[in-house]
Amino acid sequence: MPLADAAVWYAQQGIPVFPLMPGRKTPFGNKWLGVAEGVDGGFHVATIDEATIREWWRREPNANIGAPTGHLFWVLDVDVKSDSETGEILEDGPASIDALQSRHGALPSTLTQRTGGGGLQYLFRWNGEPIRNRARDIARGLDTRGVLPDTKEPAGYTVLPPSIHPLTRKAYAWVANDAPSISAALASAPQWLIDLACREKDDRPKERANLEGGITVRAGVDTRYVARAVDRELEELACASDGAQEETINRVALKLAGMVKGWGLSESQVRDHFFRACHKIPNTRARDPWTHRHFAQKWSSGMRDATPRAVPEPSNDRSRGAAATRPSRPQTTPQALQADERGTGTPPRLVWVNGTQMPSLRDRLTIAPDTGRPAEFPVEYLPPVMRGAVEALEEHVQAPRGLCAHSVLSAAALAAQGHANVKTRAMGARPLSLFMLVVAASGERKTACDEMALLAASQQEDSLRAGYEDEMRRYKNSKAAYDAERRKIEKNDKMGFAEKAHQLDQLREPPKPLAPNLRLKEPTYEGLLRLLHEGQPSIGVFTSEGGQFLGGHGMTEEAKIRTITGLSELWDSGSAQRVRVGENTFMVGRRVSVSLAVQPMLAAKLLGDEIAQDQGFVGRFLVTMPESRIGTRVIRESNPHGDVRLQEFKRSLRRLFEASLPLRDETRNELDPQNLELDDHAWTVWQSVAQNIEDECGMSGRWRPVRAGALKMAENIARISGILALIEDPKAMRISGDIMASAASIGLFYLQEALRLVGHSALDPKTQELKDLEQWLTGTWRGDLINSTLIQQRAPNGLRNKGVKTVRGWISDLCAAGLLEYVGPAEINGKPCKEAYRINREGVSA
Repeated sequence: MPLADAAVWYAQQGIPVFPLMPGRKTPFGNKWLGVAEGVDGGFHVATIDEATIREWWRREPNANIGAPTGHLFWVLDVDVKSDSETGEILEDGPASIDALQSRHGALPSTLTQRTGGGGLQYLFRWNGEPIRNRARDIARGLDTRGVLPDTKEPAGYTVLPPSIHPLTRKAYAWVANDAPSISAALASAPQWLIDLACREKDDRPKERANLEGGITVRAGVDTRYVARAVDRELEELACASDGAQEETINRVALKLAGMVKGWGLSESQVRDHFFRACHKIPNTRARDPWTHRHFAQKWSSGMRDATPRAVPEPSNDRSRGAAATRPSRPQTTPQALQADERGTGTPPRLVWVNGTQMPSLRDRLTIAPDTGRPAEFPVEYLPPVMRGAVEALEEHVQAPRGLCAHSVLSAAALAAQGHANVKTRAMGARPLSLFMLVVAASGERKTACDEMALLAASQQEDSLRAGYEDEMRRYKNSKAAYDAERRKIEKNDKMGFAEKAHQLDQLREPPKPLAPNLRLKEPTYEGLLRLLHEGQPSIGVFTSEGGQFLGGHGMTEEAKIRTITGLSELWDSGSAQRVRVGENTFMVGRRVSVSLAVQPMLAAKLLGDEIAQDQGFVGRFLVTMPESRIGTRVIRESNPHGDVRLQEFKRSLRRLFEASLPLRDETRNELDPQNLELDDHAWTVWQSVAQNIEDECGMSGRWRPVRAGALKMAENIARISGILALIEDPKAMRISGDIMASAASIGLFYLQEALRLVGHSALDPKTQELKDLEQWLTGTWRGDLINSTLIQQRAPNGLRNKGVKTVRGWISDLCAAGLLEYVGPAEINGKPCKEAYRINREGVSA
């Protein structure tokens, strides 16, 4: 049965289904599924709607079939895991289930499938039991897939026949069953199995390394503590999720190696325990499955890179049970710490902070450099019509000035780039295209700014589309007549070869109308080239949601280099090449501007991308991150469409959009624009600025940290000058010194912004959280002590109610930076707490 038909059949049986990637167990991403970012995708979109299912499998006929657990059934997975090199059985699920049945009784006959990997999956009717997703909790080789215990919503999914297994490429198949339907084939699980599947983790038999008393350690090291510490790491391996196995193996190898080096443990003993634990990890890697060789490499890397772990303090208090094995933490006050450790040269003692030892006192370092407030965009250097548009947007939209200027300047670039090049005496003709990036948080009204600034472009696209429909109708008729006449000549046996060739040569294939698009949001590079080949010669990649472009198909790992190098070539010269089997198209005379507005995290991804940096792609962008106006805006009436400043800006751009583009003879969409020359004053200004930038890119120069962008800035300044000249006078032939000076001021603003944003904490949300917490602790919080509970309850709204891992991570980072100093048990605001930290307000060390 085809996969699509099988999926529909399952839905008819009442089982919601969703598509998995062909030959894999991985769901399609939200973009493919048509689910908004931030909304749960995967098995959460499972449905029994036949139309939706058929559409999914129409788009990908080879998609595997997934079904969430908890609607009709839960799953008991019985599998065999072996070493792919030695063949040694590491987990024998069938043996485990046989042993359980001999002890508790046989399992009832229920719906069962044989997986493509050779294992068995028993599907039991779900009757509301809190069956969770568990691995090896019942016994080795036995996993369960069920529901979330609190909400009873599906917690996972299973793969259904006839899907293909990713490793063996064999199909999943049902074991023969005489029941007339899936519902009838499902049996309820016996109570003993339900009890085993629902028991808490703390009730499971735990595998221990059993090192206590059986391992050689350095004198003075608490052997019981060592045993428990090693056990904790081995349990980490046992609980490693499919997507985090490699990270967990690396981390555990590094920690165990640190124990070997610091505590004098027997390397062979600890290594053997590590190997045994690794071999028990489910081998779910489709490519390069885990082998003993992999684990040996991980161990060797850990021994090479690990630093010796500090020796744990022995504890003689046996009355406290397990707690006695932890290093002792003396009851200490801040005053005692100052007296003991801030004296004359006494080295600080090591204390435990969230499982890690560090000095109790440290020099205070900055969380992130203070870059200061951003400068305001120099709107006074824009032509009056552009300046008026920026000020009108700032008034009506109440967006930051830098964001308004970004929208206005990029719109002007789109309108002007097709009409002229700029030519200095130091370089050849260059396009007027600009690549622009503004970094702004969600809610800064980026879309509103772009909509108002690009009204002229929208109207031009509407005009092109209106004519395009009639042109396409005429083209299709002409093309049909051309094809018919061509076939007639080809089939005419009365004509000789020469006459046929002559007749065919006389035919002229009608040209296809140019596509009316001026702007794209998330093109692939191939899609962009196709549009440049078949559409307008001057276009832009414009989006106020830059994630659509940066997260689209054109910027995937496979396509990123093509997109970056291709866009860079278009920026440089307006040329592009497309090579395919049987096709080689080289295009010149094209213009592409890029205008992206992105949130800080996405901006950090682009600006920190090594490929984008190495290819000079980032250096071509004019980047700014204006200060937010969120929280300062006034809700009031506004009529931006009636503002004469925006109307005048729209008319200026319309004049450029409606003017005929300079095309090369006998072409429809190959630009041959004039060159805007620099007059003597403009050349002097540009040469001086370019030389200064070049000088300051040296080893100790001002622009050294942003050298890639700085070395492109002189060219960007020349491009900006050409745009400003055409906005002032669409028939301009030369660039004046005043216009060049204005362009230089704007370019240097963007260069200063690039320098300000190097390593800016706002581009890293985690660092920004730490900085916000630092400011709250040293400013708003008045006490000398703090603990994790108070941070969760009293910190600024954006930091409150975070999970324990997040808060403890902040505390560890702030201790490492010297802002917090571990104290131990203490009283805060009259209430005792077990883990207090002193706030270091003495300033940052040099």
